[in-house]
Amino acid sequence: SKFNQNIAERVLRKKKHILLPILDKKMKPVDFFTIYDSKRKEIKLNKNIILIMAGGKGKRLQPFTSILPKPLIPVKGKPVILHIMNMFKSGGFNKFYISINNKNNVLKSYLSEMSKMYNLSFLKENNPLGSAGALKKIIKIKETFFVVNCDGLLKLSPKQLLNFHKENKNDLTLVAALKKFSVPYGVCEVNKLNGKLNKMEEKPQKNVIANAGLYICEPKIFKYLPAKKSFGMNELIKNLLRKKRKVGVFPIKDTDWQDTGNWLDYMSVIKET
Repeated sequence: SKFNQNIAERVLRKKKHILLPILDKKMKPVDFFTIYDSKRKEIKLNKNIILIMAGGKGKRLQPFTSILPKPLIPVKGKPVILHIMNMFKSGGFNKFYISINNKNNVLKSYLSEMSKMYNLSFLKENNPLGSAGALKKIIKIKETFFVVNCDGLLKLSPKQLLNFHKENKNDLTLVAALKKFSVPYGVCEVNKLNGKLNKMEEKPQKNVIANAGLYICEPKIFKYLPAKKSFGMNELIKNLLRKKRKVGVFPIKDTDWQDTGNWLDYMSVIKET
């Protein structure tokens, strides 16, 4: 008889199994059905696109990036870019635009192998466009969209971020994490008028709210893109603030963002895995 998903779900729940083989007429296994497949139908796919900026040269990770592109740097057994894509897909978002350097055939070839799992489109950068220049390639987008860098591991719900963005009626919302770091020096506070030392702190701890490289934007921000071809998100945000547009901050915990874009942070991430 034909495969019946409802019956399969009942069997899985009753037997407390996670996998059920699917047999052909000759009773040979041809496929399988898992408990995760049954949950998948409950997730309604959203039409919001995710623009992944993957065209950078990865200078901070040389010489590694002389061989492999930065988005393919491995963490926990798979590339950083897949961690990012899986975070969105598990939340019901699966429409990806990947901005890549036109010479980066290794990255394009790898991602093309994933085309059955992810809805992928590629945007080629003939010349480096900075961390936001590729926005000009999606200027016809009419829906709220995400922009994400390819150099960090994030733990958050894209749906919660979208709801926060909409509820606050922001034009752009950036994700930021509270980070604590120690300055490895004795820090001097000097009187600017007479050059005398006011005080000195030995290896002080500093708290900063750090940009985690994930943004959610309304299409109206296209009106405020810098005129030049190559630019960063910081330049776009400065334009928005100058024009009194509403830019919000979605806060996350320190541990919910791990930078993998430089050797020091990457090695600390690897040690934790």
